[in-house]
Amino acid sequence: GTVGKGFLDMRIAEGEQTSFILTSDKPINVTQYNPSRVDDNIQSEPFQMALIPMEQAQKELLFSTPGTPDGNDFTSHYLNIVFELDAQKNLPADLELAFVEAGALKWEKVAERYGGTFEEINYDLNGKRFGMKAIKLPQRGLYGLRASNPVYAYLYNPGNDPYGCPASALMADQTVTDLEVPVPVVTQ
Repeated sequence: GTVGKGFLDMRIAEGEQTSFILTSDKPINVTQYNPSRVDDNIQSEPFQMALIPMEQAQKELLFSTPGTPDGNDFTSHYLNIVFELDAQKNLPADLELAFVEAGALKWEKVAERYGGTFEEINYDLNGKRFGMKAIKLPQRGLYGLRASNPVYAYLYNPGNDPYGCPASALMADQTVTDLEVPVPVVTQ
């Protein structure tokens, strides 16, 4: 598109790594770009990823890291989890991450395995507060994530095999009950 007409190019925080919530008065599609170290002096390689709309958060999701099981590609995997804070503004006690063990998912509390620290996102959205926790996954493979309130998760590796993507994407607006089957009309 043309910059300024249906297309905007903006930096959220010049020189800082920070979490943010982006809102608009109209539907938007947001792509985040991680520039190379030449651009922002942060040790990383470039990649881009689509961001998940708030309406598409999920209470439980399964995801797989990229790469082949026996390959040497994509050797590091990071997971950013965005979640609603509990009533005491803490990481939710029921936020769990699953690892495959002996062919089954083994669920562990995120706070117990990775600690209870997180970055609070300094924004109140409809009376809700959010936080973000970044963790390094131990290896490539299949994982699960769940909590009683919907969460968002992003996989990335800023290193030598850079990538960035939503860990899972739901293609429906979870804030709207839509049970009506569409009636297509074909006109020739």
